[in-house]
Amino acid sequence: MGANTDKFMTQIRALIANAAMSVADVEQFSEAARQYCDEIGKQNDIMTQRHNVHFPNGSQTSAGELAIEQDAVYRAAVAKVDAIEPKYASAVQKKMTAKAELRAALQGLSTSVAQFDAYVTAKENKWLGGKKSVPAAKTFITTTKAYVTSCKSLI
Repeated sequence: MGANTDKFMTQIRALIANAAMSVADVEQFSEAARQYCDEIGKQNDIMTQRHNVHFPNGSQTSAGELAIEQDAVYRAAVAKVDAIEPKYASAVQKKMTAKAELRAALQGLSTSVAQFDAYVTAKENKWLGGKKSVPAAKTFITTTKAYVTSCKSLI
């Protein structure tokens, strides 16, 4: 392939690597947030069960209030939720940041692929399709566009 084609492809490969790191970050922080959310849900279920024990049929009494405040299982669940919520919020924030970085990486990648596609199309018209590198470049462009499309589902 020619020098310009190699230059475009090298640049695009670097952008793909950058996007891949952003994809990994989005997946990592999404998984962390999901795990924290699952744990918060489990602890909320425990708190609801203990609440139903101390307040049958939803009737709140001062005796029930005192009992739930002294319920070790309920207090432990509340403490776990209090400890997990900041971690969950942090994971969600990191996920949103990673998504923004991925969005920017994909935009840069899309722009470079469009420029390369225009370059290859112009050269193809000039060469009348006689260059052996054109099919390889077209395949590279098609594959990269498919990658961008698949990554967009994460943002």
